Amino acid sequence: ASGQMAKLLRAGISAAEPVEEKSKVIVFGDTFSPSAYASLLHSLEGKSFTLLAISEAEESLQLRGAYSVLKQQLISSCGKEQAAERIFAIAGKESKFLTAEAAAEDYPLLSYPEIPAAYGAGTSALLLALAIKGVNLELYLSGFYDMLASPSWDLDGVDYAVGRAAYRKACGKDSGAGEELLLVWQ
Repeated sequence: ASGQMAKLLRAGISAAEPVEEKSKVIVFGDTFSPSAYASLLHSLEGKSFTLLAISEAEESLQLRGAYSVLKQQLISSCGKEQAAERIFAIAGKESKFLTAEAAAEDYPLLSYPEIPAAYGAGTSALLLALAIKGVNLELYLSGFYDMLASPSWDLDGVDYAVGRAAYRKACGKDSGAGEELLLVWQ
């Protein structure tokens, strides 16, 4: 990932504590530094890894470069067939490069919603990275939802609270069990 998406991922990964450390998550793609590439490739030597490419918009040259180098490293270390099983992409509507790569190579591709990366804390981009790290996603999403639904947290919270109440009334639901989550996440 690069740009705001890389910042979101670094912040989320460093802030969330895993229940059990499953895997190390390294965010890379925001540099052309030969020493950064050398360090990353050295740290991956002899290790099994998965490449998760994430872009909410058209990919930067740095992201394209990092993806290409890491894809080649995977192919060199485990062969083209096994590498294809270890490459995943999350791409927004404006993504050109990752979408084309996923289609050409038959890699799994998840859609990123049309929102800026700065607001992506509840999207598959961060959630997948947190799951890989071993974070309890049920606990994370519960806290994230509570934060969004609290009018005291932010002025936008009032809009969510009013929207939930209107939705419950329109649907004839008193408890709102589950329905309000759908409203917020949509």
